[in-house]
Parts: sequence; structure tokens; C-alpha cells
Amino acid sequence: MIDLFNRGRYKRANKKIGFTLAEVLITIGIIGVVSALTIPTLISNYQKKQTATLLKKTYADLKNIIRLSTVDNEEPSGWKYPVGSNWVDCQNFIKTYYLPYAKGANLLDTGFQNIKTLNGSFIQHMPACGFETQDGRIISLFPNTNSGYIWLYADINGKQGPNRVGRDIFVFDAYNYASTDYDIRIWLNIKSNPTSNFYASSGYGCSKENDSIYAGFACGAIIQRNNWEIPNDYPW
Repeated sequence: MIDLFNRGRYKRANKKIGFTLAEVLITIGIIGVVSALTIPTLISNYQKKQTATLLKKTYADLKNIIRLSTVDNEEPSGWKYPVGSNWVDCQNFIKTYYLPYAKGANLLDTGFQNIKTLNGSFIQHMPACGFETQDGRIISLFPNTNSGYIWLYADINGKQGPNRVGRDIFVFDAYNYASTDYDIRIWLNIKSNPTSNFYASSGYGCSKENDSIYAGFACGAIIQRNNWEIPNDYPW
């Protein structure tokens, strides 16, 4: 006699269980929405972390270059500095005082091109010459010997974009290079400016609304003073 009860139970046990097409589409849609909301934030956070890390490394590397160079070439007050933006003088300066102390670095044949300030306008004080580090970062000099300083533009991601101050380009300076208090500093981050408004919408402030030709120069100081992290109010 056929066991109808057991046969029915057998069919139910072997019945395939799965999702309907509607359920699959709904799940995919939910995943897409969540991804659209979270992935851009994750990417932005990663980029900010990388930016702060590379800025800190560049700062440390520049300080070390000067320290090592001072051992061989004595105090910076006696160095032979480039006159104005003279290309040959600038290259000779880098080859003598910087390049031998930056492992694996190469002298650049051309200066920076198409650099923009934080507000998107093209920068007017173009660097004269520079070098590329072993890992692809670019350091370029703008010597203003008449005013007693040298600006160093550091492109922390090398030949990648966006080539904008405050994003991948940061400004350092070497004020008083002909005196005993020579030092490499992130621009504006000096003891005489403890309460400066680094977010100012004029001058060197780190603000996209800043219409100055120096917009974003103070951005590096914000990151350094925030323990090498980009704060939430940073104009990313």
C-alpha cells in the first residue's frame, strides 16, 4: 500500500527553497543605496588620512635633509643661495644642499605647471626648480632672496591631481635662511602666530571662499596643529 503520508513529506523535504526575483531586486537595490551613501565617505576619509600622513612624512623628510646637509655643509647661513628665480642657481642649490641627502631623489628638468590655489585660480608665484623623491613626491622651490625667504611647494602625490594647494600641494618656508635661526616650517605655523585665523577668507587663509592668490597656504598648519589629522571643518 502506498504510504501517501510519507510520500507527501518526502516531496516537501525536497522542495527547493529560494528567493523570488522581486526579493532579489529589492535586496540589490538596498545594497546599492547603502553603497552610494557609505562608499564616498569611506573614500574621502581614506584620502584625508593619506594626505595627512604624506604631509607629515614630507615635513619630517625636509627637516632631515637640512639636518644632514648641515653636517656636511655647515650652518645654512653660509650656504650659497639662488638669486631670485634664476634656474641655474636654483638647480645648483638643490644639487648641492638637498639632493645628496634625499635618498633616491632626482633633479627635475622643469618646474611645476598648472598649480591652483584652494579657490581654483592659478597660482602666480611659480616655483623655479625642484626634485622628485624616491616615492614620487615633488618638492619645488620659489626663492625670493630679496625678501629673505624661500618657499617650498610640496606635491605629496607627485604627478597625480588635483594639483591644488590644501589638497595635494602644501607650502613650506625657510625664512631667515641667511641667519642662525634658519629652519624649514610648514607655512604660517610659527610661534609668532599662535592665534592666527588659519581659516580666514582673505590673505593666506585655508578657505575656498578666499579670493586671494595665496588661498590655502595656511592649510598645512591646520593639519599639523591638529596632531597631523584633517579636522571635520577642513575645506576638503
